[in-house]
Amino acid sequence: MIDAPLLQEAWRISKERGLSLDPPDEKEAHEKEPLSVHAKRCEDVALLLLDRYHLSYDQLVKALSELHDIGKLDPNWEIGKKNRVMHAERSLEILLDLENDEGFLDALNLDKELIPLLNYFVARHHSSLDIGGIE
Repeated sequence: MIDAPLLQEAWRISKERGLSLDPPDEKEAHEKEPLSVHAKRCEDVALLLLDRYHLSYDQLVKALSELHDIGKLDPNWEIGKKNRVMHAERSLEILLDLENDEGFLDALNLDKELIPLLNYFVARHHSSLDIGGIE
């Protein structure tokens, strides 16, 4: 198991809540790369950048890195599959389902006011970010 505890906890709680999601250590996010590995690689790069530029949003970056592709765990998403689930939208649906779960919020360990920002970044991570007309 790769060290992506937020992803693992989100997956576990989602399964308990009845969502059908594939295991993050088995489901490929990219060719020959399980989602858990992809999440950890994103986190490592993001934290390196935060450190290099002396920024302090570590927990938000960890959450975004680990959870941005959780929608790819949907059984209807597969690499190369036509008409597959739109994973960014599915990721947001899963996070919105979890956002009132105390166990998930404890694992997330993120200031509540940052949760809408996390959700926005997850939903838009393959598109331009609209910040009041400035792109």
